[in-house]
Amino acid sequence: MYKDIHAIEINAKDSFETLLEKFYSVMTKWNICQGEWSGNGRTLSNPEWCICWNVYRAKVDTQFMWMSLMAQPPKHLLAYGKKPKSIK
Repeated sequence: MYKDIHAIEINAKDSFETLLEKFYSVMTKWNICQGEWSGNGRTLSNPEWCICWNVYRAKVDTQFMWMSLMAQPPKHLLAYGKKPKSIK
């Protein structure tokens, strides 16, 4: 399952919803649920879910960090003032 989580492709155009759908598809494949039913309701965040979620979240964070470092903002946000005619 770890390899499946790391194999998920994350694109710059992914939304929070599409990122969750990708994660949920791996959890479905491996039949990993977020919690367990008990007499008091549902117990959340069992170890296998938490480990998978933290691995995936770290992957998403790292991917978007690199995307943001490599991308340039729109021209009006590049720098204050006007660009000089020559840079020495």
